[in-house]
Amino acid sequence: MKAGIERRIRALEAERGPATIQTLRDYVVWLANREEGEERPPMDPELEAVLFNFGAGAGRDDS
Repeated sequence: MKAGIERRIRALEAERGPATIQTLRDYVVWLANREEGEERPPMDPELEAVLFNFGAGAGRDDS
């Protein structure tokens, strides 16, 4: 029974997106399903730092 409830929760999240972005998958799902002008849900601070640092280094050439 517990597995069925968890499966249903995941299906609902996939339809409407997560309340909090905790993983890169959550972020991609939110990006794909967002409405124009929709504010991003709160993001896990560690994930936000990783994405920020990745973006900050995107134009850098370390060769």
